Amino acid sequence: MKDYFRRERISFKYTPILWAVRLLFVSLVIFSGSAQWIIMLLGSAVSVGYVHSTEMEHMLPLSDKEITAKNLRKIRFVWLRYLILGVMSKVYVYLAVKNGWIVANSLIANETPLIDICFFILLMVYAYELMLDAGNDNKRLDGLGSIFKKKAIKYFIETLPHIVFFIYAISMMMSGSSRRGILSKGSDRFHIYILITAAVLLTVDVILERRKSRLCDYYPYEV
Repeated sequence: MKDYFRRERISFKYTPILWAVRLLFVSLVIFSGSAQWIIMLLGSAVSVGYVHSTEMEHMLPLSDKEITAKNLRKIRFVWLRYLILGVMSKVYVYLAVKNGWIVANSLIANETPLIDICFFILLMVYAYELMLDAGNDNKRLDGLGSIFKKKAIKYFIETLPHIVFFIYAISMMMSGSSRRGILSKGSDRFHIYILITAAVLLTVDVILERRKSRLCDYYPYEV
């Protein structure tokens, strides 16, 4: 924890513009309503920076296991930051609906908060997976070839939740004054079961990928 906050202080000290970027990001996450998932996923894809891919980092007296553990800790801290902002956003949406404030596409959050909560759970698992992929040397070394090496079960626990996520994400964005897309079909319980199942499958995939996290030898990027 101390190392994470130390790096944060250094970043903000020598790059003051990060204050404006961070403030903008926080505002977008909290006040973007049903479009929040776009901000969260874009942020997740770029928020986890890894210094161990540089030659200097490999010269430090740390074992591969220690460096991998440090990177996984950083993922947890960044993910926790996103979780806190997401919860703050849900609180704002609740207060906005209750008090008549301006809020983007509040229909689902107002009528069926359980669907909104289940979608948020799936979003947070997805965000963790993106952060894990961003720092997984296995992914970068395998490249596109890894796509064709996956087993059928891997497609099921990884690809299916992604499809479910985007179908519901787009449907919720479209549901401004009335339900659109898949939300207009079936009961609320049906949608809750689908979202929870997708979140569980993606969680299993994240656990499997996390166990495979390791540090590879230094390799320079070709230019």
